[in-house]
Amino acid sequence: MLTRGNRSKRRLGLMVLTAAVATTLTACGFNDSLTRRGFIKSGDSICGQTVLKTAVALRAQGGVVVAPGPYLMRLGQAYGDAARQVDALNVMEEDAAMRDRMVRGFDSTAAGLKRMAGHAASGGDIRAEATQVFTQAGMLLRPIRAYGFSECSQPLNQLPQ
Repeated sequence: MLTRGNRSKRRLGLMVLTAAVATTLTACGFNDSLTRRGFIKSGDSICGQTVLKTAVALRAQGGVVVAPGPYLMRLGQAYGDAARQVDALNVMEEDAAMRDRMVRGFDSTAAGLKRMAGHAASGGDIRAEATQVFTQAGMLLRPIRAYGFSECSQPLNQLPQ
């Protein structure tokens, strides 16, 4: 028969066991952080839903050929959106450096594309600036691809049509 003292001991034992199991699971990686595989999958999904989706939609409308200013501005906004969403990912400590590098690279690409859009809208020559932006964006692609990303490692000049 369970007495009041036995119930308290039993309850205390269950609480200690629950705490021990929770601590063990957290130490084994069962927490809110994404695993490397989850980080790559989430990052690629973000890139697919922002940058690639925008590029496909713009090219379907005539994109660069018809109006380079608005095309570059929307693509720049898509890179900015991707940067914000990747930055919000809760990754494991060992993936934080790559996440931060991607965010900086996407932000830099977004700023460059938006600058180019402004120059294109005012009738300016954007060739030199385009070379710089595309080169800087390209330098980020090799480490992203080596890390395992596929959607996030699409070169700007080879975005899907």
